[in-house]
Amino acid sequence: MARGQQLATTVATRGEVTDPLAEAIRLIREGTVRYDDAALYALRDGLLRQDQTRLGQLYAELDQDVEAIQCLRKGHEVDPYNLDSLLALGVSCTNELDQLLALRFLRTWIENHEEYQALLEGVELPREYEYEAWRRQVTELFQRAAEASPNDADVFVALGVMENINRCLAARCQALARACRLRPNDHTVWNKLGATLANSGKSEQAVVAYHQGLELKPNYARSWSNMAIAHANLGKHKDAARLYLSSLVLNPDATHIWNFLQSAVLNMNMDSQYALEATEAWLSEPSQTTV
Repeated sequence: MARGQQLATTVATRGEVTDPLAEAIRLIREGTVRYDDAALYALRDGLLRQDQTRLGQLYAELDQDVEAIQCLRKGHEVDPYNLDSLLALGVSCTNELDQLLALRFLRTWIENHEEYQALLEGVELPREYEYEAWRRQVTELFQRAAEASPNDADVFVALGVMENINRCLAARCQALARACRLRPNDHTVWNKLGATLANSGKSEQAVVAYHQGLELKPNYARSWSNMAIAHANLGKHKDAARLYLSSLVLNPDATHIWNFLQSAVLNMNMDSQYALEATEAWLSEPSQTTV
């Protein structure tokens, strides 16, 4: 029996949680659940059958964009008009550098949105592989949407993603800062602002944004790993290693974070094999897997 199944069974037999799926959703909303909690495994198992879109969003929270895209696309096939899944697909595809696909999902978000679909009147769909035409058109659409609805945080999140594709550093920082002002209690928006600042060479400011997001949701694995990267960029490799561990406590399956951790260890002039064995042992101790 897989570890997750064992944990879920343990919860059920102990009678600690009568509805593991509902309990997991509650814990995630409160920001207190760890990846290896039985409730979270029950959530993943339940959502695998019930809601691919929500499962995809969970994978995105765990910094696993490939898995997120797979689930979100399945959810999109079931409900092609779901605005949340379309925006999440645009973000995850951008993270995975599949920019043309991201542009298609973002344009579809405009097309399906009751407030903005009128922006497409008289606008022809670009040819399938004309990337520059897609980029210019979708950028203009979101700029027009932002002018029409200056208080819609989703528009500014999407515009920030668009400006990331455009490699316009100042514009994407401005868009995401606006989204943070409009939705100050959304940890994902603070993380996006932090990532944008980090990609703009402003790692110290990025750390401030990541901290703000983690104040809102302490178990947000993506922000822990992103903050670790920011510390590594600042040459603070010991702090980076500690923060990578915080992310891995939440999600040991994030194999790319293990690679980042090894790089941080090497930059600390330590024996990487010894250090990684020590961290694996540390992660296996339930009493120490807290953030």
